[in-house]
Amino acid sequence: MDCIAYTDNTNPLYIRKGNPDLEKSYTIDIGLQFSMMRAKHSQALSFSFNYQRSIDPIATVLHYDSHVGAYTEQKRNVRGGDVWSARLSYECNPAKELMLSNVVSGTYDGRYGIMTIVDDATGMTYNRHGQSLLQDKLALMYTGGDWLAYSFHTFRWNRHSYSDPAQTTRNLFNYTTELRLRYKLGQWKFTLSPRYILDRGYDSAILNGSQVLLNAQVDFSFMQNRAELILYGHDLLNNQKHVYADITATTHTEGGERFLHQYATLTFRYRFTPKAKGGR
Repeated sequence: MDCIAYTDNTNPLYIRKGNPDLEKSYTIDIGLQFSMMRAKHSQALSFSFNYQRSIDPIATVLHYDSHVGAYTEQKRNVRGGDVWSARLSYECNPAKELMLSNVVSGTYDGRYGIMTIVDDATGMTYNRHGQSLLQDKLALMYTGGDWLAYSFHTFRWNRHSYSDPAQTTRNLFNYTTELRLRYKLGQWKFTLSPRYILDRGYDSAILNGSQVLLNAQVDFSFMQNRAELILYGHDLLNNQKHVYADITATTHTEGGERFLHQYATLTFRYRFTPKAKGGR
């Protein structure tokens, strides 16, 4: 439909036009991956690299007529962008009861946004949006006797830059650390999970802050461990909220959400064991 020369003026203030001059768009994708393992300490290392190039992508271009206050929409071939990404992963068991995992990744995404064409302006005005993402995920697990402990750490840095001098460079930081402790005492298991979250760099001051969350769980097994009762409490401190940002070359949206996050559940589980043939 977009390749047909048509005009839809059902809404005179927002007209849609086809473009018979549309050309095909292409994507070039190149990837490289390397991995190795060592028996000593059960080590595993992997690395990956990827490059993606878009050629003649199709985008929606708007033309604004200030005399009548109307927009005209048309699909056109625009400048392509580049995406570079790399990922490094490492796992090992430095001790019998200890496991370490770390994943570092980075991405650069450079794309073009088309500014609205106003009145008699000719040609398209581009705004190059470069998004850099650096992320590190570290996990440590300990299992010893009746104790089990997990430690998770996640750091994210997002940097948004523009070719349009009217827009400012933005840096968003997100950090999360969580500790999960579990202790087994006979038929009982007790789990405690505190978490700390830090958010920085948002335009709205209310979105920049920290959260301290706490989850807890109690498990009881009976009937020769075939049945289990699980009592779980989520966000016992009533602090959880979700913040987000959606940033492109032409738009910036950010916000936060608070929903039903403080609750408790009681679960019953039973595991059926199939009998052998002959009733044995």
